[in-house]
Amino acid sequence: MTDNVTKLFQNTIILDTETTSLDFKVAEVIEWASAPLMEIVETVATEEYKIRCNQLYKPSKPLPQEISAITTITNRMIDAGATCAFDDDLATIQTELNHHDYYVAHNAFYDANILARYSLKMPRQICTMRLAEKLYADDVNIKEYNLSYLRYALDIPVSDSLVAHRADADIIVTGMLFTTLLDKALADGEIDANADDLGFELVKYLEKPVKITTMPFGKHKGKKLVDVPLDYWLWALDKMDSLQENKPEYDKDFAASVAEAVQEIFDNTN
Repeated sequence: MTDNVTKLFQNTIILDTETTSLDFKVAEVIEWASAPLMEIVETVATEEYKIRCNQLYKPSKPLPQEISAITTITNRMIDAGATCAFDDDLATIQTELNHHDYYVAHNAFYDANILARYSLKMPRQICTMRLAEKLYADDVNIKEYNLSYLRYALDIPVSDSLVAHRADADIIVTGMLFTTLLDKALADGEIDANADDLGFELVKYLEKPVKITTMPFGKHKGKKLVDVPLDYWLWALDKMDSLQENKPEYDKDFAASVAEAVQEIFDNTN
């Protein structure tokens, strides 16, 4: 491990939240886990798989059954193991976050929006889902980017005993996925291997749009963006939340790709 990689590992915290809803606008945190990246790497190397910062929290309402089905967290577990609400532990969590320059999460967009509602001050964000989307954009063998899929598709070296959608297990998988993606980014020359601050190089790399060529949802799902009728795009640019920069749902990759497609449609019709 080079000095700059060691520095990144020491300055990076991996985190995950499990919540009461898939909608971040209303979700409450019911489980939190976090650990320095170096600690995760060492934990996996020793096969101990123990995370010290892992806690269940009480929500304001009983947990919906559909969330228990995803997370395997039940109201009985919360009643037995949760001693406070997430709001009551924010000072401790903020102290832990303050010790790191970067945080890594899978689908960090969701976690960032959840944690913003709790007014936590976050380090710079690195999203493993977005990193995988960029690094494997042209790989036809990678068909999905959710954490469980990538765990097996990329053969992430973690124990088969880790249960998906529990925060402690997910940060171990995310941490080791991150090391795999970092190795690929360095090997592919996507970031400068000699840079003193590799985290900053990754942040810059992730800010560049991923080009989307096919409509991912709605009545035109599956069509090439340039084949979607212009009048639909004129409506979407005004009404679609994922294209509105002031909305939480704003998707800068999709917005950049749509802008390019609309320009191409204009060019071809004039």
